[in-house]
This record gives sequence, C-alpha cells and structure tokens, in this order.
Amino acid sequence: MNTKASMMKTKHGAKGKSGRIISLLLLISLMTSMIQPALPVLAAVTDGVKNAYINGSKTAQNGSADNYQKVSLNDTITYEIKFNKWDPSALPKRVPNPTFDTTKLPKPKEVDFKNGSFEQPQVNPAVSFHHQKDVPGWSTRPTKTINNNNPDADMIEIQKVGVYDLFQHEFAPKAPNGTQYAELNAHLEGTLFQVVNTVPGTKIYYEFYHGARMHLVTGNKDIMNFYLRKKGVTSGGLQLVCTDYANQEPRNSYKWGHYTGVYTVPAGQLETEFAFE
Repeated sequence: MNTKASMMKTKHGAKGKSGRIISLLLLISLMTSMIQPALPVLAAVTDGVKNAYINGSKTAQNGSADNYQKVSLNDTITYEIKFNKWDPSALPKRVPNPTFDTTKLPKPKEVDFKNGSFEQPQVNPAVSFHHQKDVPGWSTRPTKTINNNNPDADMIEIQKVGVYDLFQHEFAPKAPNGTQYAELNAHLEGTLFQVVNTVPGTKIYYEFYHGARMHLVTGNKDIMNFYLRKKGVTSGGLQLVCTDYANQEPRNSYKWGHYTGVYTVPAGQLETEFAFE
C-alpha cells in the first residue's frame, strides 16, 4: 500500500537563494521480511546415512541429539543422503498443477504519512501562510540557526495549482496529486519535514515529485535535497539531490521531476524523519 504525499515549492522570497517549486508526491510503503525454514522429507529412507555439510565443509557436521550443531543465519547447509533400501510409497505424492496460498505471505504495510499532498488546510484563492501546528503532519525549521527565534520560522506556505501570481507566472499549472502543493521555503529558507513510526530492519519504498518555479522567462533550475534520518537528528541521511527545470512559457510544457528509492531502517530507529531542504 502506498501513502500519498504532496507537492512543495521553495520560497521565491528567500534571501540569497533562488526560489523553486517543489512538488512531492510521496508513495511510501513498509515491508517486513519473514524467513521460514525448509524441512527435508526423508521418510522414504529406511536404511542409509545422512550427512550435513555447512558452508562447503569437506567434513560432515551432523551433531547429535545431545550435541546440536550450531548454525547461523545465511549459512548454507548441503545434505548428502546415501541409502541401501527405500520405500517409494513413502515419498510425497506429485501434484500436476500445484497451487499456493499467497494470502499468508508478508505484504507491505502502509507508513502512517499524513497530509501527503498538502490538501489541508485549504487555500483560497491562490496562496496562504500557516503556522506549522495548523498543517496536519508537517513541521518546518529554519536552515540557518540565526533564524531559530524568528516568528516566520514556524510558517508553512501552501499554494494552489493553475493560479497566476500578481506579478509573475510562477504557480504550477498542475500537480501530480490533488490541487495544492507546498512551498519549501515560506518567508525563510527552511527544511520541511515529517516524522513517522518505523520498524528497524525493514525497507521503506518512497516516491515523490519535485518541480522548479516558473519565475524566469529564460528558464529556471532548482535543486532540493531529500533526507531520511533518525528523529531529532538534523544532519546527514542524504538520499537524493533533486534537480529540475521550468520555463515560464508555454505553461502546458511544465513537468514535475519524479524520484523514487528504497531505504532500510537502521537498527534501533523507531522513528524516521522525512526531510526536504
């Protein structure tokens, strides 16, 4: 199963940094692996010898009822069976067209990702700024620590598709999902992020969209970094560097960049931050 995430757009007013639209459509799933041992069928052997060889050993390592042979995960065990007498009737019966019950196989589990496409709160008519507590699922922090106490550091900007700016044609004419997307930077350069519960050792499959802003007639290039890391850690964990381009006209030529990947949750990491900067 996949959860939808949303679109983002970097703030054009961020000093010292070009503005850019980022659109994120996150499709995330969590898969848990399960290992089931395979048991050899030896009922047909009535008079013979069975030897076990671990990891290519030339010497049999059979163990006994009182002295088990230790093996580890990913060890390769080769069985050698020599017999003098055997009973064909004890062998498993052949099935011409066997069927398997796949309903019991492990399936991907949905990551509890909220408000992926930034449809809440609703924007009317074009753009609005909201305190992060009013945007379900999402948080933001300033890129520069000097702005930590700035009231604007808590603001998230959300825009609606197909709406023209009063001065420039910089709003995305379409979105991969829904009708809204977020600006990566609102009033300040910042990191937009969300924290979800994760299971160590499992894999997260993610997918999102990033787009450049349309504020230059000659074309514009924007870059966004995507991070996955432990909650509370604000450095490291870079997964992707997303680079996209956009021209102001023609508007129907606009394209969102599409990005996918797989992330294995490290040991002990019960909460993972999805961060876009």
